Amino acid sequence: MGMPELNWHLVADIGGTNARFGALLAGELQPVCEFHYSVQEYPAFSDLILQLQQELASKAGIDTPPTA
Repeated sequence: MGMPELNWHLVADIGGTNARFGALLAGELQPVCEFHYSVQEYPAFSDLILQLQQELASKAGIDTPPTA
């Protein structure tokens, strides 16, 4: 179970080869976790986002949407 009402932001660097994501708590400059994926392994961007959501929940305990 994730943290309720967690105030966090998702940052991304998505290129033609790799997609990198970081979860930052509000007000922080360093990510609490980072994820790296090969774009070639996820031809559908929605599949990549589903994988990211699963890893955010399992590895960082984050299962709430990021703050806008």
